[in-house]
Amino acid sequence: MVMVLPIRWHSTSLNFIQPPKVIYGFHSEQKEPRSSLYLTNFKKVWAQVLNREEMIAKAKSLGIDEVNNKVLAELVNAIEPQMASRLSFDQKGPIILVKVDIGVNWTFDLQELSPTETIEFLAKLNYQQFANTCFLNFQICKLKSIIDVKDSYARFVATNFEQSHGNHLLKTYRKNNIGDAESIDTFDQSEWQEKATNEYRKKRLDAKFSRNQILDKNIDVAISIPWEFANEGLACEKEVVEDVEEADSHKHKQNFPNSSPTRPRQRIGMMSGLKRSQDDKAPSSPSPKKTRRIGQL
Repeated sequence: MVMVLPIRWHSTSLNFIQPPKVIYGFHSEQKEPRSSLYLTNFKKVWAQVLNREEMIAKAKSLGIDEVNNKVLAELVNAIEPQMASRLSFDQKGPIILVKVDIGVNWTFDLQELSPTETIEFLAKLNYQQFANTCFLNFQICKLKSIIDVKDSYARFVATNFEQSHGNHLLKTYRKNNIGDAESIDTFDQSEWQEKATNEYRKKRLDAKFSRNQILDKNIDVAISIPWEFANEGLACEKEVVEDVEEADSHKHKQNFPNSSPTRPRQRIGMMSGLKRSQDDKAPSSPSPKKTRRIGQL
């Protein structure tokens, strides 16, 4: 079994397995149609991987005729958005059934992986966390550099304001915003690190959660956003580029309100998307390209 882990995970609790806290994720490939669903409670792993032929057979069993690669793409695009809410879990012997509501009940039959496959899965999940940490560190470094630039500008403005208007208004602002006084001062990385560590430790102690509650909370927070570069930065690289291009297009329309509107990208949701008319295939007009300035505040 080719094992490619999802980059979007969801969590829930299932009372028929122990420990009950699980994460699950859906992965699909459209170049060579394939779909998979993984579920784990970090002790055991259940999964189903469907190749093109198996997906076609399942689609036909649900009454979907004339299944081709385009229809399969519509199917996986319909399944992905429903992973967070429109699904149910059940157990049938050793198999975990996951039903996804996409207008019809698409059911995944998850079977427990062998010890060797479980080790492979958990190893890849661990590598995903290392990738997440690297990306998080990159974001923190970029944020610190931006704060440093803003600090320099704020000092420049404050100094010139004080020279021309005196410091009365600056003192009044500090007096009226005592809680923000420390944040107004120049950003000190070591002081910020120490303060953030102490606040986080105090928050966890005050909450008085049990060990299992803390672990469950950590899981929920960790998977609350997509793990953009979890699979070596390749799994969603195209998606990230498309998001940047779409943002640039939106900015362009704001700057040039008289330009002709572009046709919005159609997103496939429920199975009704499979019945689009043939007239809805006209290519959209490309948005004028705009030079992107990197690092501009």
